[in-house]
Amino acid sequence: MVLTKLVMNLESRAARRDLANAYQMHSTLMRLVDSGAGKPLWRLERPPRAGPHIVLIQTESAPPRSALREVDEEYFVSFESRENRLLANLAAGDLLRFRVRANPTVTREKKRHGLVRDEEQIGWIERQLRRNGATPKVAEVLDSRSEVFRRRRGGAPVTIVGVTYDGSLRVDDPLLLRGAVVRGIGHGRSFGFGLITLGR
Repeated sequence: MVLTKLVMNLESRAARRDLANAYQMHSTLMRLVDSGAGKPLWRLERPPRAGPHIVLIQTESAPPRSALREVDEEYFVSFESRENRLLANLAAGDLLRFRVRANPTVTREKKRHGLVRDEEQIGWIERQLRRNGATPKVAEVLDSRSEVFRRRRGGAPVTIVGVTYDGSLRVDDPLLLRGAVVRGIGHGRSFGFGLITLGR
């Protein structure tokens, strides 16, 4: 798997459009599929105050920057890809940091409901990690907000609870955890949720 760090150029009209509309961002990033890089998982890193707008993108192989230059020649400021060597070398017992922006939900009476209370949100990520081969050591909510998306102009709005988690974990089953990183976790992946990043 390959991680790409995309620093968006706010001078670009297309970049501003995509930053304002997660569904449009997904549509733009799907160009990477057409280029052969594989279906992307992605996450917008919200900048502290006046910091740069960064999009992390995970694909099966290195995506060509030309796929996004076709959208707008000035779409991004920088485009850096690297192989995820940590993911390829996971071992039981590894202690790692993690971050994920996810859509924690529960199904009641055949309807999906977003979880909004802190304890429910923490319980959700702890369950996700355990069922995917890891023991949570620390799990914190960095940001929690309800976000409204529209698939197209005039379309019905979709409201999603988005939560950014930060913490640490112990790897118990490398294959299970690797699969969760590759697939993503939870719902709303088209809207920039589900991408787990790991670090030492």
